[in-house]
Amino acid sequence: MGKNSRIVIYKIIFWAVVISLLHLINLSNNLFFHTLVELFSVIIAYVIFLVAWESKTFLENRYLLLIGISCFFFGTLDLLHTLSYERMGIFPGGMNLSTQLWIASRYLEGGSFLIASLLLMSSRALSIKKDTSPAEKVRFAREIFLAYTGVTLVLLLSIFVFRNFPVAYIEGVGLTAFKVISEYVISLTLVCSLILLYLKRDRFENHVFRLLAASIILTVLSELTATTFTQVDDFSFAIGHYFKLLSFYLIYTAIVSTGFSEPYSILFREL
Repeated sequence: MGKNSRIVIYKIIFWAVVISLLHLINLSNNLFFHTLVELFSVIIAYVIFLVAWESKTFLENRYLLLIGISCFFFGTLDLLHTLSYERMGIFPGGMNLSTQLWIASRYLEGGSFLIASLLLMSSRALSIKKDTSPAEKVRFAREIFLAYTGVTLVLLLSIFVFRNFPVAYIEGVGLTAFKVISEYVISLTLVCSLILLYLKRDRFENHVFRLLAASIILTVLSELTATTFTQVDDFSFAIGHYFKLLSFYLIYTAIVSTGFSEPYSILFREL
């Protein structure tokens, strides 16, 4: 058995153990389970952002830079979603507020992958020329950051201040039509981004492309699963969070872990 095969087996065993432990936690304490999974996702999102931001002056693939920057913002919405979860007692609003923040975060995530993939179709729009100055790369990163700041502020104002964000959950009834339809729209957005990513897979190392593609697929499964649960203790609710947990891990592996172990492969692919 080769080294790579052993590593894969070890990872499978590791995640089998992790998910088994999380399942046991979910059976006894749903709130603790939800908090653990969501905080893991938030931490990974922030780590990805930090790596992408610190690499902005020499990162040659703007797809990765845009996804990296967007992680900070949908990670922040995920953090607020976690803190507003029922029984946390931090924000008033119950499950509706928490579900609204979930939907806002997923729209931001799905839109980010689609925009990055659309830009990927245009070499001029996405690929930085070798003679592009660091100042121009920094300006691009700052423009993306400011754009996401504006969009995120609009979402937060709509949810917390103006309260005109559509209702996503009704106590005693369950998910609203807006929430269910939104999950399908987000899933379709992610599928479109995956198709575009596949068409331009030559921009990435093969294993990086596979990791990104698998992450998007798991995110789609998470979204579709989120349309089926009626109560937070439903099994489908836990399954959706397992998919999300694994999808963030794959993004981390593709961008952060691979970036550190094989920096020239991921950062200078365009060259």
